[in-house]
Amino acid sequence: MSTEAEMMKARSPRTPLPRGENGQIVPILGLFMVAMLAIIGLAIDLGRIYIEKAELSRALDAAALAGTLELPDTALAETKAQEYLGENMPEAIFLPPIIDVPNQKVTIRASSEVDMLFLRMVGIFSVDVAAEAQAGASNFDTALPLDVVILLDDTGTMGSGCSTTQRTTPGADQTGCPIGLTRNAAKAFLNVLAQGGTLPASTNVGFLSFRGCYADTNINPKNEPAPPSWNTLRGCVKYSDTIALSNSISAISAKIDTMQAAGGYPGTNLCLGLARTYKTITGTGSRPDARKVMVILTDGENRYSDDSFHNNSVSTATGNRQVGNPVPNTYPTTNAVPQTNGSPPADSTVNSCYPEPSNQNSSNYGSDYDGRINNLDLRTLAQTDAMKDENIEIFVVGYGVNGSADPGTTCDTAMRARVGTYSARQTTGSSDNQGDRELAKCTASSKSGSNDHYYETNISGLDDIFVAIAETISYRLLK
Repeated sequence: MSTEAEMMKARSPRTPLPRGENGQIVPILGLFMVAMLAIIGLAIDLGRIYIEKAELSRALDAAALAGTLELPDTALAETKAQEYLGENMPEAIFLPPIIDVPNQKVTIRASSEVDMLFLRMVGIFSVDVAAEAQAGASNFDTALPLDVVILLDDTGTMGSGCSTTQRTTPGADQTGCPIGLTRNAAKAFLNVLAQGGTLPASTNVGFLSFRGCYADTNINPKNEPAPPSWNTLRGCVKYSDTIALSNSISAISAKIDTMQAAGGYPGTNLCLGLARTYKTITGTGSRPDARKVMVILTDGENRYSDDSFHNNSVSTATGNRQVGNPVPNTYPTTNAVPQTNGSPPADSTVNSCYPEPSNQNSSNYGSDYDGRINNLDLRTLAQTDAMKDENIEIFVVGYGVNGSADPGTTCDTAMRARVGTYSARQTTGSSDNQGDRELAKCTASSKSGSNDHYYETNISGLDDIFVAIAETISYRLLK
């Protein structure tokens, strides 16, 4: 019996809870749900505070950078910073900035009110979010490396108005001399980056000039007479007058001083200069994690001597020595045996800047010339497009290339489509200012709808522009 009773007891239903315990579960669950909602609400409101602070920080970054570029004018620095903050985050409250002119630093502060959605249930209706950003001259910490290459026009027209002393003596008074003032502006650019006479350890700078060819001697081609005594550098840019990425400001300055606006055949090939610059900025001393910047000065269009395929028979028959000038098929060259005293570039810079031929004619600056120049303009644009695709930033300074004031147009699809259509020396006998301007604008890395990486100037403005570009590059966020 006891066994059966025990078995029956084991099979009986669970003993019911004491009276009142069922009723306690409901309020417990209610409290639990309230707590969960409070936690979720707190998370949502904290998330909104975090997002607001991130947006405020980004707006202050832009404001601080904008203000720094106006130094040493403290009033303008504050005004510009406030304008940028207002454009990017109009609801923010601008607080008095800290402007340190001697150390070239601007600290911008602001606050913003965030309305609470759930915390208002506990009496917190809004939260003030504050942030600050500092920008200015940086020592370019190794975590922020910078690779810069300067490419400057060294063609004959850059010597217009210069005396022999001005062209050949960098220390002379360069008043009125484009090449001398260009040398000075490039060194002013270096001084901004140096911030005290020495380039920071993480900053490397390379330098090249460009004409129409590069080789290890400037006497080119083989049948061209030696340069005259007054212009011994006439011809190709020598490899020895360029410098790979370097941290030595004295070595870079010495190469800049080799420019004398020597000019010489075959003319001007900006495409080739860009291609060689690409080899420099990605070559010796280059860091894959560095910000890469190119600064270019050009005073005009791509140009080659007429009958640029060096047809001596045409030259002899017409008695026009200009028709037989050496040219793009030798600088750069596609020939197995180059017609030079030195070695032309033995890499892809050659064929990428080799203009397609067109039918020759015996007239000065005929359709054959125009066809090749237009093709070379297209190749120049293709070079810059390829570099921009690799995040290389390009600043362009157009020196004295345009006779009329810049209408403010920016590079768009229509402007790009016009590149390669302007050369018309056959009919006009001169270069086209609009074509020069539009190619230069589309070469620059300007933001859409702006010309923020393109500058036009004359003799009086070179220094200011190069300093402004250097400040844009060197002034960065510090915190």
